Amino acid sequence: MKKFFKIGCLSIIILILIIIFVSCMAGGGSKKDNTSNTGSKNAVTSSEKKNDKEKTHKIGDKVAVEDFTYQVNSVTEAKSLQKQYMSDVTTDGKFVIVEVTVKNTGKKGRMVDTEMFRLIGKDGTEYKSLATNNMYVNDTDSSFFLKQINPKLSKKGRIAFEVPNEKKFSLQVSSGLGWTGGKYKTIDLSK
Repeated sequence: MKKFFKIGCLSIIILILIIIFVSCMAGGGSKKDNTSNTGSKNAVTSSEKKNDKEKTHKIGDKVAVEDFTYQVNSVTEAKSLQKQYMSDVTTDGKFVIVEVTVKNTGKKGRMVDTEMFRLIGKDGTEYKSLATNNMYVNDTDSSFFLKQINPKLSKKGRIAFEVPNEKKFSLQVSSGLGWTGGKYKTIDLSK
C-alpha cells in the first residue's frame, strides 16, 4: 500500500511539472510588453481602453491580439448538449456555442487553449468554458484543448459556455496562455 501511495504521489508531481513546462513553452511571442501589469489578469491600460472603445469588434471581424488573429464565425444557443455515446448535459440557463478561427501570425509555434476565451455578460460578469462541455461540441481534432498552432496556420473550433438566460454577451480573447498572455480584446456577439 505504501509503495502504491509513493507511486501515486510521484505521478502527481510529474504531472504538475509537465503542466508547468507546457505553460512555459506555450509560445512567448516575439513582442514583449514593457508595461507592468500589477492589477488583475484583465487589467488594461487607459490607451488600450480608449482604442477598444473606438473600435467595436463584431462577428466576422478579424481581431489581432499580439501574435494571434481571431475571427468569430458563428454563435448558436442550446438548452442541452448531446453527443453519441455520452449522457446529455442540460442547464437551467443556456449554452452559448461560439465557433472561432484562430490564426498564429507570429514566427514561432504557439499553444492555444479554451482558457484564452471568456464570455462577458452585459454587467461585466465573466464566464469560463468547461472542458466537459467542449467535448460535446467538438471532434477530437477541432477542440482547442492545449493545441499547438504553427506559424501562419489557422485552427477552427467551438467553445461552449454555460450562462444564464441573458441576451447580450461579448467574447474576450487573449494574446496567449499563462505568461504569454496579458493583452485582451473583446468581440461583441450581438447579432
